[in-house]
Amino acid sequence: MREDNVTGEIKEKLLKLQKKRRLAFFVMICFFPIGVFIAKTLESSPFAGILIFVYFIFTGFLLTKVAFHKCPRCHKFFFFSSSWANGFTNKCLNCGINFRGEEL
Repeated sequence: MREDNVTGEIKEKLLKLQKKRRLAFFVMICFFPIGVFIAKTLESSPFAGILIFVYFIFTGFLLTKVAFHKCPRCHKFFFFSSSWANGFTNKCLNCGINFRGEEL
């Protein structure tokens, strides 16, 4: 499929997915530094463990939400195909559309 055949709505949904993925990876990468900061700041408080656990759950929620996001064009999982999964890809593993709305 050519870029001119992709509607603006699909491009908008692809852009939202890309932003969600960037946020999820940022939160995941910051998990260790934030955990260390919380542990050092609140070292004698039981509240530190609760905060770290809540952040862990939040990180898992974001990553799961992104991983199971459906492609706006083919309506299958963007990062999963029938035989493969890749959370680092820039294209749908089923129909091939990338975040810019082009088929590779």
